Order: sequence, then structure tokens, then C-alpha cells
Amino acid sequence: MTKLSRQDLLLAKGIDKPVASNYDITKDEIFNKFSNSVIPIDIDTPISGIAPHTGSFGKVEAKHLLSRTLYGFSKATWDANSIKTVTQAVDDLLNVNTSVAAKPKDYQPASLTYGQEWDNLTYDPTKNGVYRNSLKWWLTGNIVNHDNTILEKMVMFWHNHLATEVVAVGRPRAAYDYFKLLRDNALGNFKTLIEKITVNPAMLRYLNGIYNTKFAPDENYARELMELFTLGKDPASQYTEDDVKAAARVLTGWKLNADWRGSNFNSNAHDVTDKTFSSFFGGTTITGKTGAAGSGETQELINMIFTKSDVIARYMVREFYKYFVYYNITPAIETNVIIPLADDFKQNWEIKPLLKALLISDHFYDPLNQGCFIKTPMDVYGNLAKNLNSFHPNATTEKEYLSWQLPYFVGAQLGMEIGEPPGVAGWPAFYQTPKFHEIWINSDTYPKRVQYCVYLAFQGWPVKDEKILFDTIAFADSYGADAADPNKLIDHTCEFMLGLDISKASKDKIKAGSLTNGLADSVWTTEWNDHKANPADTAKKNAILLRLFAMFKFIFELPEFQLH
Repeated sequence: MTKLSRQDLLLAKGIDKPVASNYDITKDEIFNKFSNSVIPIDIDTPISGIAPHTGSFGKVEAKHLLSRTLYGFSKATWDANSIKTVTQAVDDLLNVNTSVAAKPKDYQPASLTYGQEWDNLTYDPTKNGVYRNSLKWWLTGNIVNHDNTILEKMVMFWHNHLATEVVAVGRPRAAYDYFKLLRDNALGNFKTLIEKITVNPAMLRYLNGIYNTKFAPDENYARELMELFTLGKDPASQYTEDDVKAAARVLTGWKLNADWRGSNFNSNAHDVTDKTFSSFFGGTTITGKTGAAGSGETQELINMIFTKSDVIARYMVREFYKYFVYYNITPAIETNVIIPLADDFKQNWEIKPLLKALLISDHFYDPLNQGCFIKTPMDVYGNLAKNLNSFHPNATTEKEYLSWQLPYFVGAQLGMEIGEPPGVAGWPAFYQTPKFHEIWINSDTYPKRVQYCVYLAFQGWPVKDEKILFDTIAFADSYGADAADPNKLIDHTCEFMLGLDISKASKDKIKAGSLTNGLADSVWTTEWNDHKANPADTAKKNAILLRLFAMFKFIFELPEFQLH
């Protein structure tokens, strides 16, 4: 029997209807459409497994892969990936370069350190605010300028999973080192990453590790190490409160170096008594040690936790699954996908092979897993920046950083402030049951999503004497002769920019409200050809721009635009 796609199911339920302008559709209609798109679990349960995908790998599959692993992609990138094999496409995405062209810089023209990378400058507490902003804007700049690999998505995965907050950490240099750690280890070894994050200065500061002493044990990091970072809170995770207390005692004594660029072990603050754990950990006792040897107890603790390899591996595979595939993990998915991936993962804790196995699997390309995710705020911005060739100035450091302020601001306004997750658990949309990604959409953020997109397609964000503005004419022109046909142009645009297709009736309404103004198709064809023949004619160019703007405005208002 042919498997129905999610779009087939939506159409069968009568959900898709001709699109209305934002001026004549109510918010309730918008939210109802989103809630209605959640198919009942009895018919929305992919049963495919992790066998490598042997079906077709063309435009549909390439778009799905790129949408989930990149913060946006151009038509050229989509076209290039559409002619690869699934293995070639995934290998290219996983071939990451963890270095970046430049570290965060001082962007204030009046500053004595303007334009300099500040991570190794003499610490100046009066510059904390400037450098914090610089770091956050640099992070969003990395997203905007990503190199078509999975790296930036993985940096944000770890930033969410091993969360810290830049302001709470205090010193921007320590916060930068934290992000460098995530970047350097994004596709490396999970156990190694846990070992390093445990003594990372930003994490020690954020979860009170520096205050954890034998005189006043602090359980904060010990609890999150088990509950959030490794074992999770699933029924199989049976660590106890006494285990948390014992782990906190093991971790006593870690301090920050004077410059906060590393950590050190103070044996005088370390609890040298034995620490015995529950039956969940086999009644293991970590023998208390004096002097510098006490630091070795931390490695023993991590080794002990990782003996619960089934629990850790399945928990982490679920986390990757919810991030890259979908949040609803059914018993069939647990059996067919999570457990077999976890069985391989626990052999050596290498992240890259795990992701490859997931991303080349038949399950990943199951039609029911396509077009079902609400985009994160950074996906909304990143997709448009790449899709519509938005211009980010880089002629000077000041312009560069001022332009990166925009995606940071958009993310913050829409509920995803980079560098400042709302707590150690990360952003609720990644973990809060039962809504998960639906949390991104509410009566405040949905209109703002549309407004930002419309603003950048029409007016643009000023950056000194330049502006960030979507190049809608270049986008249309990329389709060659098809750009002159309003039906083909709308088909291409919807295919590229929507998570799910829409009905012909909806496309006809878009066309009538934008490219043809309700008249014959030849109206658009004539105006487009006139512009192409006279590109220097401002009046002809503006006529085209207005019609394209109207088309994109309709598209930005579609619920399907929020999906990928």
C-alpha cells in the first residue's frame, strides 16, 4: 500500500484551504490550522527503521535533509544536493571545519580596541557589556554565514543541551571558551565532551561548581550532570537523591584560574571521605583521595555514570531524534530507531557516526517526518537570509557586527535569544511536553514572525549607509524563463519555501493578489519581460518589486511557511 504523506493526510482532513491575507484571517484560525495539523497518533506513526535509505533522493529528500541540518540554504545549494546520493549529501554535511575566520571583535568605533579580537586582551571589566553583545552577535553571524555543514546546528544543539547563560557566566571570555568547547567537540566524542564541560570555567560558574566545597557541598552541577546531561529523567534512569549528594562531594574542590580561562583543583576544598552510590550504580564506592589525587575522583564519577550505557545512549539518541526528526517518539520508533542507534552509539560514544546513521536512514526520509516541524526563530531568519540572498555588510567590523545584531534581535524577540537560554534545561520548545515546538508559536510571536519577514522583504534593516534587504528579483531570476510565468514562479517559490505544499486554489489566490492583480497572466509576463529588457528603468523595476513583495507577503503569512 502506498504510504500517505503528511500533506496527503492534511488534505484528506480538509485542512488546506485557499490562503487568506493576514488582514482577513483571525489568529484563532491560524492557531487552529496549526493544531489541526497534528495528525492523530494512530495514523501519524512512521514505522520505518534505520536501514539506509534506498528510495529516491532528489529535490524533496534533499530539501528535507537541508532544512533539518542547516540554518537555511540557497537554491544553488538545493540544486547541488539534489543530484548527490544520500550518502554523499550527508557526508558533505558532516564534513565540518570547526575553526572560524575570526573570533569575536570589539565593534565600537570610539574604543581603543575597536576591530580587535578581544579574547586575549587584558581583562577590562568596563567592557563586559560590549563584549557580551559582541559574542552573541558573532554567534548569530556564524549562523548567517554558515558553510553548508551541520556545524552551526550542532553548536546550538549543545548550547541547548549543556546550557549556560552568557550574562550569568559573567565574563565574556569564559563564555567564548564555552562556545569554542562546544564547537570543537560538536561532532566528536560525547563522553569526552562531558569530561571537558564538567571542569569548564563557564559551567563551573553557571552551576555553582566553584562554590562546591567540603564545607558546603553544592548539588547543582551533580544533579544536572545526571538529570539533563547524561542519564535523563526517563523511568530507566534510577539514580537517587543520595547519588546526587555523593556526586556533589566527589566534585568538590574545582576552582577557576585567575583569568577564568581554565580551572584548577584545590585539594583543601575537597571532600576526602569515601562516596558510596546506590544499587543503580552497582553500589560503587569512589574512595576518597587526598592532595592532587582528589581531582581523579571526577573522572571516576564520569566513568561510573557511563557504565549505565543503555540509559545514556537511549536518552541521548532521543535528544538527537527530537532535534532533527520529530518530538513524538512512539513505541515503534523506540524499537525500530532509538534502540538500534543507541546500541551502536554506546560502543564508543562517537557523535558523527550516530548522526550519519540517522540522517541516511530510511526513517529520516519517511514522508510522515517531512514538513512537520515548526521552525525555530533562528531557522526562520536563517532560511530567509539564504533563500532570498539577504545582504550582510562585511566591509568594516562595525557594519559587520551591526548587521549580525539583526538575527540576534529577531531570535530574542521570537523566544530564542542566542547565548541566553531561559535556564539550564535550555529552551522549552526542545523539551516541554506535550507541546514541544508548538511553543514557538503564540499570539505574540506569530505576528512578529510575519512582520520581520515582511519588513526585510520590503523596507530592509539599515546598517549605516547600507541595509539588509531580501533580493526578491534575483530570487525570481534564478528560475530563468519560468520567472515570466506567474503560475510557475509561484509553484517554484512554494516548493522552495514552504514546509508543505498548498492547494492550487491557494496558489491562485496568491497570484490574483500579487503578480497579476486579478487580471490575465500576461500582465505579469509583460511587466517581467519589460524589466528584463530595461533593467536600469527604475519605474519598471519598482513595479516588479511591488508585485513580488505582495507575493512573498502572502507566503510569509501561510502557516505552511512556518514548517520545515
